[in-house]
Amino acid sequence: MTGGNSGTGYETCKALYEAGATVYLACRTVSKGEQAVKDIKKGGTFGPIGITYPKEPVKKSGGSLTVVELDLADLNSISRFVEDFKQ
Repeated sequence: MTGGNSGTGYETCKALYEAGATVYLACRTVSKGEQAVKDIKKGGTFGPIGITYPKEPVKKSGGSLTVVELDLADLNSISRFVEDFKQ
């Protein structure tokens, strides 16, 4: 689990997904996480100028990507996350 909508978190989620892992993107803003999932599935690479995509289509991964809302600065968000994740 990692904050996966930008930077090294994004690239970590992408690498794990491409390796076939089940990945949970923990993000404060769900819409940003959902966009990251779309970008990862299209093979987008996160860099200093934003997301760039490969010229060739990427092969399907055996992994899965799920966005979960989590703000570590908000105890209520942490409690909701724990309860949702346990199910």
